[in-house]
Amino acid sequence: MVKKPGGWRRQHRAAANRRGGGQRGSATMELAVAILSLTALLAPLIAGVQVVVTTARAQEVARAVARQVARGDDAERAAERAAQALPGATATVRRDGGDAVVTVEVQLRLPFRLSTSVSRTARTSLELP
Repeated sequence: MVKKPGGWRRQHRAAANRRGGGQRGSATMELAVAILSLTALLAPLIAGVQVVVTTARAQEVARAVARQVARGDDAERAAERAAQALPGATATVRRDGGDAVVTVEVQLRLPFRLSTSVSRTARTSLELP
């Protein structure tokens, strides 16, 4: 009896296909589920980082505007500079006794159609003329 070359391999593959025939494509499905799960975990993490960074930037802008007002700059002009420094920000400037109080508020759009607002306030003593 003459055996054909590669006959054993063909028989082995055929037997493997019969045993695991229901497993075809399962690795692709598992990879798809893993990618979706990773995305669902990373999106809130990235949103949290975005909130923290924006909060720090809003505080920095509020301090800078408060210093400008304390030195005698126009309050409206200083508020416009805040909007330029931090896109989407609104600044409110008021004087409280001998202090300049600046509040910077920013609306953030987060993943999954969520949004939040970040508000930071800075207070500086007015400089005497």
